[in-house]
Amino acid sequence: MNYRQRGATGETLGIAYLETMGFELVDRNVYIGGAELDLVMKKANALYLIEVKYRQSLQYGYPIEAMTYQKCQHFKRACIAYIRNNAAYYDCHYSFLGILKTNVGYTYNWIEDFFN
Repeated sequence: MNYRQRGATGETLGIAYLETMGFELVDRNVYIGGAELDLVMKKANALYLIEVKYRQSLQYGYPIEAMTYQKCQHFKRACIAYIRNNAAYYDCHYSFLGILKTNVGYTYNWIEDFFN
């Protein structure tokens, strides 16, 4: 499985997980502002711009550890650009979803407001 396939797997798992929590998919893999938003979802009247990190093992650390300073800056840039183009949503959340494959399934680390 290559890098893009792993990313797509993580995003698909993330969508399924968030849908069980009442979220609805708006968009996926949005390239904007020179960066990418993995998932755009909504719940009630709120918009969630989501960075997904998927790990098949702990060999390279927990998913949250992949959010380097530079990746956070790219994520922020994409979020700001998306909001500028979609001003209908006033309640926006910059969120993170870490997914780790384990021997018994998957563990999820959901951070609704990542930068707070």
